[in-house]
Amino acid sequence: MNRKLWLAAGLLAVMTTTGGMALAQDTKPAASAPTKQEERMKAVLGSYKPAMPGFPGITLSLKEGKLILSAEGFPPLEVTLTDKDELKADALPPTFKFSIVRDKDGKAVSLKVDTPMGGSELKRQPDAEKKPEPKADEPKKEEKKAEVPDILGRYEPEPAVDGAHPADVVFEKGKLTVKIDGQPDFTFTLGKDDKLMVEPALPEGVSIKMTRDKDGKVTGSEYTGPEGTIKFVRKTFVKVPGAEEKVAVPDVLGKYEADSKDSPIQSGEILLEKGALILRVEGQPDFPITIDKDGNVLSDKFPEGVTSKVRKDKEGKVVGLDSETPLGKLGFTRKTFVKAPGAEEAKPEDKKLARIKAAAGTYKADMDGVPLVVMKVKNGKLMMEAEGYPEIEITLGDDDSLKSDQLPPGFELKLIRDKDGKVTGMSTKTPMGDAEFKFTPEKSDK
Repeated sequence: MNRKLWLAAGLLAVMTTTGGMALAQDTKPAASAPTKQEERMKAVLGSYKPAMPGFPGITLSLKEGKLILSAEGFPPLEVTLTDKDELKADALPPTFKFSIVRDKDGKAVSLKVDTPMGGSELKRQPDAEKKPEPKADEPKKEEKKAEVPDILGRYEPEPAVDGAHPADVVFEKGKLTVKIDGQPDFTFTLGKDDKLMVEPALPEGVSIKMTRDKDGKVTGSEYTGPEGTIKFVRKTFVKVPGAEEKVAVPDVLGKYEADSKDSPIQSGEILLEKGALILRVEGQPDFPITIDKDGNVLSDKFPEGVTSKVRKDKEGKVVGLDSETPLGKLGFTRKTFVKAPGAEEAKPEDKKLARIKAAAGTYKADMDGVPLVVMKVKNGKLMMEAEGYPEIEITLGDDDSLKSDQLPPGFELKLIRDKDGKVTGMSTKTPMGDAEFKFTPEKSDK
């Protein structure tokens, strides 16, 4: 441990072993004009920020007319302010010296600490402006509640780092609070630059910043300090108190049965409970799940080595689950289709139009000399235009075939999809040969 940490450890050890303060329950004296000593004590109140990492911040406050010295995370200590601006306490050893430092105008600007392990000077922080109390006959204005950002949950270091512990961001008593096992809690606000504005302030050179994905969702945090940068991954996403659920429930609710009678798991069910998706398998605890935009089924409760993904048909509807497990690959077919709360059943014509729109875009062949093909939706109909040829109307069949009376004889066109049912291209068979076209979706105007 370096000299600075010995200094901090020594100070905290003294405050811990003394057991903090014990205030006598004096009877409250009648109100009187403040004495000169009371005015001197009030003039030194506030927070004092350390200049070195590892040294705790110190706060001076008044309680029942007595001056109290508090170090972060440790019991308070009653002290006396002497005429020489020293802070004295019977619980402090004579070798520990606390003294107020003033500027040329007599204003307290810092707190000097001298110990056998060394010394340090803590800068006094500006006092927060006090809001005037409303008059007795003046109604109090209702304060606007600050919006709680979507950052609540558990954060774990990845990769693991010695000395770095998981942290929980919670909302307690109207404040954002960080809880770490074995360490004192601290409160903060989130700045516009996604940095944590901690109270008391973090030591010089130390910062904590939230990290987001491309959609702006907070997915982790970064701690930067003298040791370097440590990355934390957000493992749980706790709902903000009073927040309304804005995320649409994906169309995955229902029962799923194993594709093979030899499967170790024969059935399961995805249901919605208290606004959360739950995967329920007989004989096992419930798995809270989320489904990302790629169809991956995610849960921090899944056993190690287990992954799962939804299976879709060519129209993009979820029809099953495919899982990778230590026991091998397992497939499940969706047997019931439970309607999500608030979801409207798409009309047949809407489904048909959605299929047609999904085929709109540009198709480029994998060989030179083959004309570029563009498909567009006009008045609810799929239109195709090959480079250098007139536009024709195309019918999209249930088997993904593309047909038209205006196509030359011997031409067979069909859409190509990936395993998730997404259009990726088009195959063609013609008297002149076969070809495949790579698909680029039509850009949306929205």
